[in-house]
Parts: sequence; C-alpha cells; structure tokens
Amino acid sequence: MVVKVGILGAGYIGGVHARTLRRDDRVNLVGIADIRREAAERLAAEVGTRALPDLAAVLHEGAQAVYVTTPNAHHVEPVVAALEAGVHVFSEKPMATTLEGARRVATAAARSKALYQLGFNRRWAPAYAFVHDLIARGELRPAMAHVKMNRGELQNPPWVSTTSLTGGFLYESTIHLLD
Repeated sequence: MVVKVGILGAGYIGGVHARTLRRDDRVNLVGIADIRREAAERLAAEVGTRALPDLAAVLHEGAQAVYVTTPNAHHVEPVVAALEAGVHVFSEKPMATTLEGARRVATAAARSKALYQLGFNRRWAPAYAFVHDLIARGELRPAMAHVKMNRGELQNPPWVSTTSLTGGFLYESTIHLLD
C-alpha cells in the first residue's frame, strides 16, 4: 500500500523529512507547501514533487497524511484542519505554544478518526534511554537539574530564536529533555 503524503513547511526539518520520505517506496510525496513559495519550489524540485500553496492544495492532491514542519507557533491551525478533514498528521514538536492551542489540537485528535503523532525523537536516543532506565530503577533520583545548552545552530535560520514563533527555548529545544 502506498500512502499519499504532503509536507507543510519547506525549511530545514521539512527537508529532512522530505528526503527521508522520498526514499520510502510506501510513500507518494504529493507536494510541499510553504508560505515562502521559493522554498517550497526548491525543496519540491530536489525531492521530485510539486510545490503547492497551502494545506488546501495538499489535501486537494489527495494527501492521506501530512507532516507539519512549520515554525512552532504555526502548528495548531494546519494540524486541526488536517485532523478535521480525516487526514493523518505527524507534527514536529511542540504541539502548540499556548495552552489554548494545545487543547484545540488534543480535542481535534480525540474527535478525529485520523492518527496524530507528535515528533519527539530523543526518547529513543541511547543516552536518553539509559538515564530514563536509571530513574525508573530508582538508581538516579535528581532533586534538581541544571541544564545548560549551547546550540549555535538555533540561530540559523533566525526565526528559531524568535520567541513569538517558537514559544521560547523551552519549546524549541529543552522540551526534548522533558519528554
């Protein structure tokens, strides 16, 4: 069975997903949409699909699933719309940058027959799994954690350091530590 998939967001992580999906024979990548038309065109040309203007066009192409890889503050609307249309959704983290947005997504996911998956990947990384197991066995019981991260790549592209788009550093990066 081949699944028709569309991608919303043609930035770095959208490109990672697009390049991975194009190598899977079970996937027909029907299109990539981005508010920056040139970004969608560039990525679509690279992976051999069409640049599309928006979610409506992706759905019109028959997408059965969508990947939402837009900036964090722009996850809620396409996720809710896709779920309400009965289309499966994989969304990059976070679910939302506000409690109201998270509630909207949770409600849409609960009401939809489509699947909703939130992209937390670090829980399978060996170092994270090791620490999780130590805590689960009671061998590690931190009373306090001090986290200091230097992620220079978070400055490129510039929007990732813009709190109004990401929700802040907790949503953009540190949330992986809490997952």
